[in-house]
Amino acid sequence: MDTQQEKEKAVHELTRLKQHLLEKEAEESEKIDEDIKTIEDLRQSNDYLRAQVSNLERTLKQAVLSQEELKMANNSEVLKSREIIDDLDKKLSNCIGTIDAKNHELLNLQTALGQYYAKIEAKEHLERELVRAREETTRLTQLLREEIVFVLCLLEEASRCVIRFLHWPKQELCLLFVL
Repeated sequence: MDTQQEKEKAVHELTRLKQHLLEKEAEESEKIDEDIKTIEDLRQSNDYLRAQVSNLERTLKQAVLSQEELKMANNSEVLKSREIIDDLDKKLSNCIGTIDAKNHELLNLQTALGQYYAKIEAKEHLERELVRAREETTRLTQLLREEIVFVLCLLEEASRCVIRFLHWPKQELCLLFVL
């Protein structure tokens, strides 16, 4: 009986092991199916990602080309801007030179104007002096005329006296000198 029991036990164990192996095989098969599905999903995901990477690489190349074109355009604009700035600097230098020359000319004109005003003031002063001198000359001329008239009157009186004296009798003249 022991052998029978052992045999049954072994058969039972074998059945249990066989069942266990079948369950394991089913689990393994299920797991393999899941793994196959996961691998397929990963392949699809990988293909999708490769396509995205390829698109991104193309986009990046286009962006790099656009960036280079933009950089070249910017460099061209920078060169044009530098030329414009250089031209404007020359024009500014010319304008500053012109302004300096005009300022110098203005200073000369202001100096000349100051001299002109000084001459005008001197002329006005001389004119005032001339007016005063004319007034003084007129006054002195009038005074001289009056003096001449007075002297002429005196000369006339003296002439009359001489004429009278010459016509006086000699006796009266002697008396006149004695007095």
